[in-house]
Amino acid sequence: MNTDLVLVDGDLLIDGNGDPIFFNGKQVIEQSLRNRIFEHNFMVDMIGDRSPTNRQAVYQAIKREVETDERIVPGTCTVAEENNSLSIYTKSVDGDELNLFYNLDDF
Repeated sequence: MNTDLVLVDGDLLIDGNGDPIFFNGKQVIEQSLRNRIFEHNFMVDMIGDRSPTNRQAVYQAIKREVETDERIVPGTCTVAEENNSLSIYTKSVDGDELNLFYNLDDF
């Protein structure tokens, strides 16, 4: 089982004693996918271009990037945009359903 530090808005989350907080399981994979999406500037690309054709290209790029993770079942990633929010759904090889949500107004 994977374990990772909890990051919130890029900052390390600590408990009342000043110790870092850890989590495991599907949260680790979700955080890893969020970091990958952020590092590839996919959300910036979404905001920068409102063309439906170009947005579809970004959706496909997100799907490809998500599915390169060995912990993800290939072919299970879907990307949907509705009401200025983006939802990414996929499944881990352990059978966990992973859901990432982005409010596009935040970018």
